[in-house]
Amino acid sequence: MRDFTYYIYKELLDSIRNAGYEFQTFEDFIVNPKKRAVVLRHDSDNSSASELKFARMEHDLRINASYYFRIPKTFNIETIKMIAELGHEIGYHYEDLSIVKGDYEKAIQRFENNLIIFRNFYPVKTIAMHGRPLSIYDSKDLWKKYDFKAFGIIGEPYLSVDYNKVLYLTDTGGRWNGEKTIIRDSVLSQYDFNIHSTFQLIDLLKKNELPDLIILNSHPARWNDNLVIWIYQYVFQNFKNVIKYFLKKFVFLRKQPELSLTDVRFYDGIEEDKRVKKKGITRYCLLTNDVETTSIRQNKLSDKIGELVLKEGMPLLLNLYNKYDIKSTFFFTGQIAAQHPEIVRMILPFKHEVGCHGFSHEVNEAFDVLPFNEQVNHLKKAKRILEDISGQEVVSFRAPALRVNKDTPKALMEAGFLIDSSIASQRFDFLMSFGSREKLNWITAPRYPYKTKADNLARMGTNHLVEVPVSALILPYIGTTLRVFPHAIRFTRNLLHLETKNSGKPIVFLIHPNEFLAEDEFTDKITRRTSNMFKYLFADLLRNKLKVRNLGEEAVILYEKEIVFFKDHNYEFLTMKDYISDIFPEELRT
Repeated sequence: MRDFTYYIYKELLDSIRNAGYEFQTFEDFIVNPKKRAVVLRHDSDNSSASELKFARMEHDLRINASYYFRIPKTFNIETIKMIAELGHEIGYHYEDLSIVKGDYEKAIQRFENNLIIFRNFYPVKTIAMHGRPLSIYDSKDLWKKYDFKAFGIIGEPYLSVDYNKVLYLTDTGGRWNGEKTIIRDSVLSQYDFNIHSTFQLIDLLKKNELPDLIILNSHPARWNDNLVIWIYQYVFQNFKNVIKYFLKKFVFLRKQPELSLTDVRFYDGIEEDKRVKKKGITRYCLLTNDVETTSIRQNKLSDKIGELVLKEGMPLLLNLYNKYDIKSTFFFTGQIAAQHPEIVRMILPFKHEVGCHGFSHEVNEAFDVLPFNEQVNHLKKAKRILEDISGQEVVSFRAPALRVNKDTPKALMEAGFLIDSSIASQRFDFLMSFGSREKLNWITAPRYPYKTKADNLARMGTNHLVEVPVSALILPYIGTTLRVFPHAIRFTRNLLHLETKNSGKPIVFLIHPNEFLAEDEFTDKITRRTSNMFKYLFADLLRNKLKVRNLGEEAVILYEKEIVFFKDHNYEFLTMKDYISDIFPEELRT
């Protein structure tokens, strides 16, 4: 039998009543809690017909519940009026601090204005926060600066209840024990009931194994009898659960001992900078550049692109960095350096770091297909070319297309490298690139710089070789995704920023100067690089169709906006070598 249907909800209500509980609205519970009671709290997150169905079902059973609506997302006046007329409580499902991106004054003004709108037809006395898991702001933090009681509000479920005395259950995530995927819809409590399904919850009620006081938070839009809609919601919800799991595991719960999540505040400018210094967390942004001769439109290496990178792409990039006083690391292939030595020399007056991107960017010469000895030869050859041109010791490496294998760590150390940046922790688009089997390691790779294992760059070990992962969270934080999905990548950037604020983890961005070339004179006929049909469809055809978006001037504009964000949030811009000299100084002396 399917869970989260109207029929099952009716069974749940009957089970609660048969277990001897009374029903209360949240307002009634705050004013005069019963000794044995269940508060039915319904959060209207998305518009649906389920709210009215729930309200009518409860009314027929002589049950009153509390319904919380968002403005403007679920604010349907006629629906809200009908639910109120059925005897239910109406409340404001507020998210003001998230919507105005942390501006407390604007948030409290928005809250007050929306409260007035509600009170035109219902005397709202209670409110409940809407979590917005993709936002870096927690709207409950509004009440650390203001007092909701000043607005005639008597209660907020997350802040006005002692959950050591009240069991809190929520269907967030399409289950009742969604702790692994719940980001903000959670409370601190002594209770630990591992309730997966509504059937299990009903069974516990029948056995009288639950506490006397319960707040049951359900989202009516998640409940449906229509099989097609139910299947769609089930699949979509489980997809969201995977994303939320990684957000919670790698972003929201990562913290240093000296900085807990309860300490986190979101300020701008000078106040924010003072907090960072007070907590001892410096924010680092490592802007890195892979310099090669790849034609993005034609999906192949091109000598013409090498010339355009020298004459157009690199000057645009260097001017941008000079404008914002940024130090960066450039990973050059040995081939482009040998063809155009000036492309390496031009970064030296700006004190950027010269890094190695292997000798060749040819698909059949990638490091995941080369044996150990050939990897060493490629590395030494490219390193010698770059050091001869630059007069610098080259110690930082990034593999072409981020393709490596178990021999690469040893090969890098044999060739004299100290730093690698070929891993993208928790990046999930690897199926659309070559070397996807080895890139499965990214899923469980550490997110912070670490000493590597002898046979695996994606695992922590005791080698002197240090890995600095490219930033990712489902999507990689790189120039390609910035151009292809500019709106989505801003969410990723905001989450990475939150992670850095909590932990000090550096943000590592990857871009190519050839992305600044429009390639108008090139045709869109792409080169097929493999005979494997699956690889051709995903790694060549589909990937290329996406990668040509926003090339040229649009890429410059998008990238500059990212730089401005980090400048405004007081990040320090360092080269790979300078950053590692701060956190692993002994490795650079070895």
